[in-house]
Amino acid sequence: MAISRNNLILCAAFLFPPAVFAQQNCSRGLSLAGSITDPTGAAIPGATVQAGAVIVTTDATGRYIIPCVPNTTVAISAQASGFATSTSQIHGRAGSSVHLNLQLALAQVQTDVQVPADSSAPDANQDAASHTLTGDEIQQLADDPDDFLRQIQILASSGASDTANIIVDGFQNPSVLPPKSAIASIRINPEIYAPEFQWPPWSAGVVEIMTKPGLDRFHGAVFFTDSDGVFNATDPFSVTSTPAGKRRYGFELTGPLVSKKADFSAALEKRDIEEFNVVNAVMLDANGNETPFHQTVEAPQRLWIGSLRGDWQIAPKDTATLSFSARSNGLGNQGVGGLTLPEAGYSSNVSEYDLRFTNTQPISANLLHQTRIDYTWKRTEQVATSSAPALQVSGYFVSGGATSQNLSNRERDLEIDDDVMVTHGKHTWKAGVQSLGVFVHDYDPNTFNGAYTFAGGSAPILDATNQPTGETTYRSGQSHPFPGGLKVIDWRHEPVSDFFSYRSAAAQFC
Repeated sequence: MAISRNNLILCAAFLFPPAVFAQQNCSRGLSLAGSITDPTGAAIPGATVQAGAVIVTTDATGRYIIPCVPNTTVAISAQASGFATSTSQIHGRAGSSVHLNLQLALAQVQTDVQVPADSSAPDANQDAASHTLTGDEIQQLADDPDDFLRQIQILASSGASDTANIIVDGFQNPSVLPPKSAIASIRINPEIYAPEFQWPPWSAGVVEIMTKPGLDRFHGAVFFTDSDGVFNATDPFSVTSTPAGKRRYGFELTGPLVSKKADFSAALEKRDIEEFNVVNAVMLDANGNETPFHQTVEAPQRLWIGSLRGDWQIAPKDTATLSFSARSNGLGNQGVGGLTLPEAGYSSNVSEYDLRFTNTQPISANLLHQTRIDYTWKRTEQVATSSAPALQVSGYFVSGGATSQNLSNRERDLEIDDDVMVTHGKHTWKAGVQSLGVFVHDYDPNTFNGAYTFAGGSAPILDATNQPTGETTYRSGQSHPFPGGLKVIDWRHEPVSDFFSYRSAAAQFC
C-alpha cells in the first residue's frame, strides 16, 4: 500500500513531536535541548540557560529546551545560585537539533576581613573562647550567692561538667566567692592550658574573678529580701503546710582610710532558709501490723558570708592588699525524707576562712612583679541525731542513727605564688613559682554505730500468736518486714586519717 509523503510527516509528528516541530519551526536556526547538573551529577532545577537573546529556566528534572535560536549563535551559558557560570560552544547545521548537557561547578566564596591598627598589646591569657564580663554585665547576674555561682559555672561549662575552676585574684586555691559588688571583672575560660594553672581543666572550664579596691569616697548599701512560706503550695505528700521560706539581708560599705593612700571595703550577709523534708514510710505498730507514717520535718539552713579588704599604696610603684573572707553554712535535719525517719538524720556545718596578701610592683612600663600569699582553713562537721545502730527495711523505712555519725574534717592550705611579667612590643613573657601545701585531718566514723538491713531471705513461719512453727519460707524486702532475721551490713573501725600534700612548680613560662 502506498503511503503519501504528507501521511509520513503526520505520523512522525505524533511519534516525535519536539523534533518535528523544531524542524518545522526552526528551518534556518538551531533547536537546543539538554540538562544542567552539579559536580555530583544531580539535577539543578531553576537554573538559567541563555543562548543569544533567548533565556529559559530548567524544569524540576534539570532539563531545558530552546525551540529555536539563530544559527549565528555560537555559545550557550548556564548559571544557578551557589554555582559558577558554565559556557559551551554550539556546533550544528541550520535546521538541526543539538543536545548539550552542562555541569556547573561550585562557586568560590571570598570573605574580606578588615583588621584596624591597634596599639594595645594582646592579652597573653586571652583566646578566641574567652569572654570577659564587666560593669553592667556583672550587675545583671543574680544577687543570691548560690544562684550567682551557678550562673558563672554554666557560662564556663564545657558540657561535660557543670563545676568550673574558680580563681579569685590569681589565687589557685579555691576560696569563698567574693560579693558581687566587690567584683571588677569576670573572665570566662582564659587560656585554660597556660602553665600557671595548677591542673588542666579536663572536664570543666575556668572562671577568673578580679576584685576591685575600695572607692575614694564612702559608699554603702543595706539590703533585705524575703520569700515567706505562706505563698508556697503545699507538698502533695505532706499532711501539713510546708514551711518553706527564704530571707537574705546584710550590708556593704567601702571608702577611704587615708586619702589617696589607703582604702577599705567590707561586706556581711546572712541568709535564713526554711526548707522541709517529707517522710512517707511504712512502720509496724505494737501488734506487728503495717502502719503508714507521714511527717513533715523542717530542714533549716543558716548561712553567714563576710569579707573585709584593705589596699595600701606603700610607694608610687608598690601596692599591697590584705583581705579576709569567711563563710559558715549550717544545715539541720539532713538526710531525712522519703523512707528515712527523722531519727536517722544529722546536722552539719561547713565553714571556710581565707586570709590573703598580695603585693604588686610595676617596676617599669614593661616589667611587673607580683607576690601572693594565701592561708586557708576549712572545717566540715556532722552531728548525728541518734547514735543507735542504723536499721533499714527495704521498701518500708530507714531508722536508727545516721551511718555518717559525728564526722569531722579539718583542712589547712598554704599557697605562695611569685610571678614576673615582661612585655616587649606585641610579645609578653610570664614566669613564676607556685607552691601549695595541704594538710588534712579526717575523722570519719562511718557506720561506727553499726548498720543492719533486711532485703529478703529465709524467714520463720509464725502461727496466729506470732510464735515460730519450726517451718521457714522466703520473704522479699517488699513482703513483711522483720520475720526474716536482720543481718549486719557493715561495721567499720579506725576512722581517723591524716595526710599532707605539697606541690611546687618553678619557672612556669606562659
